[in-house]
Amino acid sequence: PKLKLLRSAQLYGGAVMAAIYDNKSKMAITSGIDEKLSFWDVEMGYLPKFFSQLPAPAMCLLIYQKHHSIIIGMTSGGLISYSLTGLSSAVAITRGARGGAAGAASALLKKFKKNSAGSSLKVDDFTGNIELPLNWNNPNAHSDMITSMVTLSESQFCTSGFDGSLRIWDFKSGECLRQLADGLKGISHVTYNAVHHLLVSSGTERECKVWSPLTKLTTAIGRL
Repeated sequence: PKLKLLRSAQLYGGAVMAAIYDNKSKMAITSGIDEKLSFWDVEMGYLPKFFSQLPAPAMCLLIYQKHHSIIIGMTSGGLISYSLTGLSSAVAITRGARGGAAGAASALLKKFKKNSAGSSLKVDDFTGNIELPLNWNNPNAHSDMITSMVTLSESQFCTSGFDGSLRIWDFKSGECLRQLADGLKGISHVTYNAVHHLLVSSGTERECKVWSPLTKLTTAIGRL
């Protein structure tokens, strides 16, 4: 069946590198080649908030639902985590401002700033700019670009890199727990089978490799 286009918008001057949906704030989050992270109000159909420059273009995004954070994998090989706590309130503020309820939006803004002082994202009134609080930053997570990320459990996730490695991380601390490598040239994507607890990677070698992240093995256990 032919799919119907419901809505489209153009913001980036170049390629959009990644997109993800945050269930808690009901926002779509995108990253582009211009090193910008943007937040889209899917229901209202416009860009309500804009986050300033990232350290590098983001290749992939991952939401950590337990602590409502976003993990960003960059072309530089860096890995960074920001808190999304308070994003829902920021959306409500912007909706009020766009809807013409300036007084209500202003009151909500003051309440939001008071309740979130020192711990939540900063809203620059109604200019559209937000500053997310940093959880942790690892600028040298991989020696080449991070190509994909996947959730393994409530506490861990895995990244793949063009440096030929898979790395398992702690969501909360950003600590690298394990590194998996098998002489690979470059990994373009990794996915996880939660039933059998297996990782499957694909890359420049034109084959898929199977990994066991729950064991002590650091090399692939099979090929497809």
